[in-house]
Amino acid sequence: MADPCTVVPRGRDLRLRVLPRTPAVMVHVPAGLRAGQRAPLVLGLHGAGQDARGFEAQSNLSNAADEHHFVVAYPMSWRARGFWRYPEADNPRSGLRLLRATIDAVRRTTCVDPGRVLVTGISSGGRMTYAAGCELADRILAIAPVSGGTRELPPCHPARSISILDLHGTSDQIVSYRGRGADHNGRVRDVMQAWARREGCRPVPRPRRIDPDVTRLEWPACRAGARVAHLRIEGGRHAWPPLGGPAGIGIDGAEEIWRFFAALPSR
Repeated sequence: MADPCTVVPRGRDLRLRVLPRTPAVMVHVPAGLRAGQRAPLVLGLHGAGQDARGFEAQSNLSNAADEHHFVVAYPMSWRARGFWRYPEADNPRSGLRLLRATIDAVRRTTCVDPGRVLVTGISSGGRMTYAAGCELADRILAIAPVSGGTRELPPCHPARSISILDLHGTSDQIVSYRGRGADHNGRVRDVMQAWARREGCRPVPRPRRIDPDVTRLEWPACRAGARVAHLRIEGGRHAWPPLGGPAGIGIDGAEEIWRFFAALPSR
């Protein structure tokens, strides 16, 4: 197979078979890339009850890719109703194997930068996004979970520093912002504080209002150039912003995630 970085790429959608008995991965390649231009790669993970096309439409990631010239791959869970499972015993179709195989397959067919790979996803896909940050730090630069499932996340020990931008609405009716039970298990604040500690950041985040209903919290002075940030959406529900409200919200999830990713130093 020819080196994909030696040919002039054309804008197109690909379907790649990356693992046996798993759905094909849809890959969106934007128009306007140059021969030899190694584009960043974003993996977008759908939520339960969705497929790749549904998540593509909801997230606006392909439109953002066209504007900012990055490649998007949309792996799909093979499980009933599209649930991702984490933690999960290793098996030939595990979610983590699927993500690794997706990165490898995209690199074989498209000229992408292996040092600039981001994983994002919503709900069940957001939980799998946390999994990628914990388990695939050797392959990715950053993660951006949106309304990600945070309850009873297993211990996290990334092989190297991983940046994170977390987006979550305070009125999420599926994954409670405040956690569940008497111990508030899965409380977003606790998940983010734990990530900041792992990355050696200062313990107190700096707040900045970026929209009347959105506060950006960023933990400063993390090690190895990592960034740890959270967008708290007041009144936001279980959806990709701006779809989850509140009415009049002025941010776009795909644009916020790309802006964060683009500012990170490459590996």
